[in-house]
Amino acid sequence: DELAVRKGITVVVANGNAGPGQSSVQSPAQAPNVIAVGASTDYQLFDQLGQYVRHGAGTADNLAPFSSRGPTYDGRVRPDLLAPGAFGWSTQPRNPNSESSGQPPYLLTQFGGTSMATPIVAGTAALVINAYMETHHGQHPSPSYVKQVLASSADDLGYPATDQAAGRVDAQRAIDLVTRQGPSVLLSGALSLHGQSG
Repeated sequence: DELAVRKGITVVVANGNAGPGQSSVQSPAQAPNVIAVGASTDYQLFDQLGQYVRHGAGTADNLAPFSSRGPTYDGRVRPDLLAPGAFGWSTQPRNPNSESSGQPPYLLTQFGGTSMATPIVAGTAALVINAYMETHHGQHPSPSYVKQVLASSADDLGYPATDQAAGRVDAQRAIDLVTRQGPSVLLSGALSLHGQSG
C-alpha cells in the first residue's frame, strides 16, 4: 500500500470490524498514508421495514459498533473517515439452482462492515481526483491532497477523533472544495495523538 501511495496512487482501505475497543485498527489500515475507512450507520433498511432500531431509533450517522477504532500502535488517529457501512440495503449474489430459475441473479439484503463503507470513500476519492484534473489542466493530485480534501469536507458526527477522525465523508462538499464552489477550508497536516504524521 505504501509503495502505491509513493507512486501517486490514492489507496483507500477498510479500517476493520474489531470494534468497539480502542486500538482495534486492522491491517492494512495501520499504514500511515492510506485512507482508512470506518463505518457509520444507515438505518434505511429498518426504517423502510417499520422496525424500531435500538441505539438510534431510526436515525443514521451513528458510529457502527463493530467499526474498529484508533489510535494505531504508534499513536495515529484512525479511521480517517466514516461512510455508511451498517444497516442499509445491498445486493448479494444468488446461488444458481433449479429453484431460482427466472429469478434475478441477486438478492436484496442487509449490509454491514467497513468493507461496505470503503467503496463509498473510494468513489468519492475518484470524483475528487477527476474534479481536480478537470480544473487543473489534467494534473493528477497527490494522495495526500485527496486525503486532505476528504477530511476537510467531512461531516463531524461528534465522536472522539480516535473513533471518527474527520467524520462522515461528504462527496458534494469535497468536489465543491476542489472546484472552489462555496466555502472552502483545507486542513493541512495529519491528525495524530503523538505528533506523528499519518
